[in-house]
Amino acid sequence: MADFRTISERVYNVTARQVESVAHKHGYHRCVARRKPFISEATIPKRIAWAEENERRDWQGVMWTDESKLETGQRPGQKRVTRRPGEENLHECIVPTFRNTRKTLDGAPAHSGKLPQAAREEAGIQRLTHPPSSPDLNPIEPIWNLLKNRIYDVPRSRDTIEGLWEVAQQVWAEITIEEINKHTRRMNDRVLAVKEAEGWHTPF
Repeated sequence: MADFRTISERVYNVTARQVESVAHKHGYHRCVARRKPFISEATIPKRIAWAEENERRDWQGVMWTDESKLETGQRPGQKRVTRRPGEENLHECIVPTFRNTRKTLDGAPAHSGKLPQAAREEAGIQRLTHPPSSPDLNPIEPIWNLLKNRIYDVPRSRDTIEGLWEVAQQVWAEITIEEINKHTRRMNDRVLAVKEAEGWHTPF
C-alpha cells in the first residue's frame, strides 16, 4: 500500500492525516520494511530439501562460518511500508536484496575455494549444504545485526576505518555466549519455519 500522503494526493479534498486515521482504524500502520534476500522459484525446492534433510539433525556439533562487512559513513536509510500486524513477512512488505549467485558454502565465495576445501578435509570436517539466498538459515546473521547496531550506537564510530575497526573489536569482545546461543539453539525452529512457509521467507 502507498504511503498516506500519496493516497491523499490521489483523492479529492482528503488530507494525509485523514487517510492515516482511517488506515489506523483498519489496522494499517507505517512500518520499517524488512530486508530479506530475493528468493527465486528455483531456490524454493532447495530450501524445502534443506529442511527435510535437517529435520532430525543434532545441531550441537555444527560449526558455523560466515562473513559480513562494516562501512564508514552514515547509517543506511530504512524503507517503510504500510501494513497490518503479522504481515511483515509477506512478499509485498519485504525489500528484496540481491547478492552474487556463485555456488558457495553459505553464500560466501571465500568458503568454496580449493584451500578451504583442503583444510576441511584435513580436519575431518563434513560440509553441510546450504541453499542460496538463505541467511535466515544461518544463526550467525542475527549476530552480525547485533554487532552492527551496537557499533552504530557508539558516537563517531564510523568516521574513520581505524576507529571503526577499534570499536568493532571492542563490541565483538563484549558479545556473550548466551547471546550467541540464543540463536544457535533455535535451528530446529528455522527448519520448521521453512517447511511451514513452503520454502519462502521465514520470520528469522
